[in-house]
Order: sequence, then C-alpha cells, then structure tokens
Amino acid sequence: MTRPPAPPTGGANATVRATGTPPKPQQGQHKQAQPVPAPPARRPAAPPPGGRPQPSPAASPTGIGSRAAGGLCRVTIAGPRTRVDLTVPSSIPLAHLLPAMLRYAIPDRGAAGGTGWLLTRLDGATLDAALSLHANAVREGEVLVLRPASERRPPPLYDDVVEVIGHESVENPWGTKQTRAACATFAILAVLGAATAAAISGAMLGGVLTLAAAALLVAGGTGLARAAGETGAATVTAALAAPLAAAGAVRLLGDPWGAPHLLLASAAVLVVAVLGALLVGAGDATFAAIAMIGILGLLAGVVAVLSDGSAAWVAALIAPLALAGSTALPTLALRLARLPRPQLPKSAEDIANVPGQVELERASRQVAIARQLLTGLSAGVHAVVAAGIAVLAFDGTWARVLAAVLAVLVALRARLFRERAQVITAVCTAALALVGVIIGYLMENAGDDGALLGIALPTLLAIALCGGLAGVVHGKRPPSPRAARSLDLAELVLLLSVAPLALAVWEVYSALLELGA
Repeated sequence: MTRPPAPPTGGANATVRATGTPPKPQQGQHKQAQPVPAPPARRPAAPPPGGRPQPSPAASPTGIGSRAAGGLCRVTIAGPRTRVDLTVPSSIPLAHLLPAMLRYAIPDRGAAGGTGWLLTRLDGATLDAALSLHANAVREGEVLVLRPASERRPPPLYDDVVEVIGHESVENPWGTKQTRAACATFAILAVLGAATAAAISGAMLGGVLTLAAAALLVAGGTGLARAAGETGAATVTAALAAPLAAAGAVRLLGDPWGAPHLLLASAAVLVVAVLGALLVGAGDATFAAIAMIGILGLLAGVVAVLSDGSAAWVAALIAPLALAGSTALPTLALRLARLPRPQLPKSAEDIANVPGQVELERASRQVAIARQLLTGLSAGVHAVVAAGIAVLAFDGTWARVLAAVLAVLVALRARLFRERAQVITAVCTAALALVGVIIGYLMENAGDDGALLGIALPTLLAIALCGGLAGVVHGKRPPSPRAARSLDLAELVLLLSVAPLALAVWEVYSALLELGA
C-alpha cells in the first residue's frame, strides 16, 4: 500500500493553497493534499501577556481523534480510481463539500450513471450529507470512500457456517404485528361461525342473543378506541358486529328466508356501519365497505320485495348496477372527505377573495381520508358484485354467461385504480367470480364429457395461457397504446352485452316469444 504523502511544510495544520482547475490524475494516481474552499477563518486571539500560547481548539488532544467543530480535518478520499488527501472544514455540512470532493477525487463525473455519489466509511456505513464531518464523528486522517449510489456492496465473507445460518435465518422474524393479525383472523372466523349458527337455528332466541352480542361488540370497540387508543383493535371489534347483527335480524323474522330477510339484514348492517364510524372514529375504509354492502343490500331487498323475482333475477340487476357505479366512487370519496373545491373567480371582484394558498396539513389529511374511503367503497361494491356473480353462477345457462361476463369486466376495470388495496379487491373479486362460474358449470355438466372436454377444458387452458403470458410480459416493456385500446374496446363490447344478457336472465325474450305465438 502506498503511504500517503506528508503534509506540506509549515506545521501539522498547514494547507496548500491551490488555484485554478485541479489537474486530472492518471489512473491509480494518488493526489497531494488539497484544501477545499471554506469560509475565511477568524484570526486567532493573541496569547495573554507573559503567558504561553493557548492550544488551538481544532487540534485533537491525542492527535488521532476527531477535530472539534469549527476546525479543519484532514481525510483521505478514495474514489473508484484515485485517492486524494484533502483538508476540509469539519463544521460545514457534507452536502456543501461533496461537489469540491468530487472535483478532486472523481475525474469522470458521469461514472455514477446519473444516480449520484455517496460518501461512506471503509465498513460501508454511509455518512449523512446533512451533517458535518464533526457531527458524523469522522476522525483525523480517516479514509472515506466515494462510491456511486447505485453500486451494491459485496456480501460479507464468513469463515463459519454457523454465522451464515444466523445471518440468513432471521430475515423476517415473527413480531407483534403478525401476532395481532393472527388473533384477529381467529376472532373473525369464530364470529362468522357464531353468526352462521344463529342464522340456521330455528329459535328466535338465537336472533336476540346475536343482536345483544352485536351491541356489546360495538360498545367494546368504542371503549377500545376512546379509553385505550387501540384504533385497529377497535375497528375490528366494531366491524365484527355486522355479521352478528345481520344474522340476528334474519332470525327474528323466522323461516322461510325471503326478500324481507335481506331487507332487514341489510338495514342492520348499515346501522352497525354508521354507529361504528361515529363511535370508534377510525377505520374509515372498513366502515365504508360495510356501509356500501348495507346500502346495496337494501336496494336488492327493495327490488326483491317489489318485483317478487328470484335471487338470480335480483342479482342480474344489482351486480351490473354496482359495477357500473364504481366509476363514481372517486367523486363520492372526495365528497365524503369534505375536500374543498377550488374556488374559481366569476368576476374581477372575486379574484381578491380567492385564497392564495391551500392549508397543506388539512388538505393532506382530507386526501388521506378520501383515499381510505375510496378503498372501502370499492371493497364494498366488489363484495356485492362477487355475491351477485355467485348467485348467477349456480342458475341457468344465461345466468352463468352473465356471471362470466361480469367476472371479466371486474378484472378489466381494475385498471381504473392505482392504490394497491383497491386493485387487490378487484383482482380477488374476479378470481372468486371465476371460481364460482367454473364450479357452477362443472356441477351442471358433471356427466357430460362433451361439455367438459370440448368446452370447459380448452376454455380454462386458454385462460391459464393468457394469464401466464400477461404475467411474464408485464413490466418488461411499457404497454403499447394499441394494446390499451384493444382492452378498452373489449371492455366496451362486454359492457354492451350486459343488458341483453340481463334481459335473458329475466326471461324477457321467452315472454315475447310466447306473446308472439
């Protein structure tokens, strides 16, 4: 290893005053110590009369420690091809010194490929550019490394396999967050089981008990949020009251189940959503989803009561309407979040009343609320669409065709969303709908080899091939406008086919043929 050059004559703290552009070194050349331009230093105070001169505060007592704030510090900067000794102020942030360091240590400024440079220690620890050398605890004579920000450090070398096992075995440890999620999952499954048991029981006592349990859960969620500050647990607790309230409302009306049961159960779910949002004060997405399920359930119950139609008849109306209404969800979320509209002046006098600045903190908070509401509203809409597709999948032929079309539309309309949770709800709905359509078709054609081998098998293999190709190609190149336009046209054709298929499910064509006959 080449020994660094000695400092210039004139003492340990002497520096060389360089003027002009520093010369470019050859590859592997070691530069002499160069000073980095710094603010002019104050003249040191004169020593007291008859006394010994005081030591400079910038000097380290031991000669090897870090310099005090306000002094100079000599460091060695090691670049990819050069090394240079610099004497720099120890009290100036590194962000102001890095351009000068790069000018001396990196002859080729574009070697980083546009990603920038990082100043690190020999062990790879990155120095904070907002702090000074003194604040970063850099010692006198320390070697610092300039490396591109995109460069990955090589993996450490181990001489014992036990160290490798210890380093690689705890990358993602199980923590408190995972424990809480597991406990919440068990609680949700238990409550759903209790609601199912109460709904299928024949006694009215089950309805009374489940309604009482729902009230206790709402009260418990309120207490957790107000007293303990556990907003996550409070949201889950209050949300679990919704299935219990629905089961209790269904059980109060007795058997057999019909449109009034759906109407009362949806009303109970909507009441739980409103009370939870008001009392808990958190979980906007969760309670928005529950409220949307209750509203669409009420609409389905009203349609079923007025029309006296079958479940597939109601699903053929509600599921397409819910899917079509998903385009209005962003506007609805902004309205519910009370995000202020931009004030546009209508006259010259109104220009003076237009606010000059937007309250950033308040607007950011309302935008976050609107994003959560949009996630919840989309989840509620897709849950209702999934339920409608499940009902259609186990009905007649035209109902299954409508269910398949709705499943494809849900997958295509997932492109409207950008938030991860919103896209996940759409994709999961499409996947569950596809499973329901497949199960319904296979159950009806269980013994028909022609339908299974001639229709089901090639169709499912084609779907698998398209999904696999889309997953492999996605991300490797930007989508072409022609492909996006093709998807838009396919979505438009499927949207136009929903109405004729719904009329077929409602047996309108059969009625017209009978009238003509």
